[in-house]
Amino acid sequence: MDSHLLSISDLRDVDIDRILDGAEALSRSLQPGSDGTRRVVALLFLETSLRTRVGFATAAARLGWQPIEVLELRHSPVSMTESFEDTLRTVSGMADIVVSRPACPIDREMIAKHSVSAFINAGDKGPSAEHPTQALIDLRAIEAALGPISGLRVAICGDPRMRAVRSLVQLFVRRRPARLSIIAAPSHRAAECIPPPLVAISDHRALPELDDIDVLYIAGIPHASLPVDERARLILTTEALSRLPPRSIVLSPMPIIDEIDQSARRDQRMRMFWQSDQALFVRMALLEEIVSR
Repeated sequence: MDSHLLSISDLRDVDIDRILDGAEALSRSLQPGSDGTRRVVALLFLETSLRTRVGFATAAARLGWQPIEVLELRHSPVSMTESFEDTLRTVSGMADIVVSRPACPIDREMIAKHSVSAFINAGDKGPSAEHPTQALIDLRAIEAALGPISGLRVAICGDPRMRAVRSLVQLFVRRRPARLSIIAAPSHRAAECIPPPLVAISDHRALPELDDIDVLYIAGIPHASLPVDERARLILTTEALSRLPPRSIVLSPMPIIDEIDQSARRDQRMRMFWQSDQALFVRMALLEEIVSR
């Protein structure tokens, strides 16, 4: 693996193991280790973010590094807005690593040309958008709660085009769950809506069909992307939740708007805030891994 992370496919299995093992070790430490240097982590976030931006800022601080936030492109009343490429080149020249949510598609050639420091994709946009750091967080949460993914039955509920799903599915292709099911609206089951790797390893089912699921992953549904009646059929209610086995868990990259009914959120199987808490250690381990390259 080189010092760029644009896609989950950039990580070898040995890299993933090292990051997740590092996150586990850090989670057991009251004072997470530092490599003794005060590195600078530039957070180039040009799209709204809570968990990812604050999570990486906290991860950098816990490591004893210095997080620097850049939350907009340079512009003024008398000049055009500076390009993302120029902004990236400027910021990367001042930091050891750039963690970016750019509000635009990114590709390997552009990053190689315009970033002179290490780079982490914190969620880009476009038809091939990915969120590789969230996929690592999700995998660690699943395995920390229930054990190896190879023995688990997982269902993804929501829009299969979400960038977090696109990255997570690539991990599932490589570390196959015992079964993977997709719970999606009929209009999202068309071939053009399903990431190609997902087609080969998954089946379709409805939300009430949860009696043999170990992990229910609520992927989210973008606002106004579905008719109201189709969206309503994908909301996790207490009735649907009652069919989920007692030892199962419900995870989500969040935010949760209406995808989980308020009454259902009180169920002890809801683990998305624990998942968010544990994400700190994955981000710390990932920062250490990337800058060591």
